[in-house]
Amino acid sequence: MIDLKTNYAGLALRNPIIVGSSGLTNNAEKVKEFEKAGAGAVVLKSLFEE
Repeated sequence: MIDLKTNYAGLALRNPIIVGSSGLTNNAEKVKEFEKAGAGAVVLKSLFEE
């Protein structure tokens, strides 16, 4: 299998596929599904209001 490891913003990722922040990332179960599907990272909504 091809090694897709990469670094992004100082983080070591197993692959460059990043799930962007959306309504789907509001649920912890969905985030776990993204991990099982092979996502390298998931972007969550900010907890702080600017």
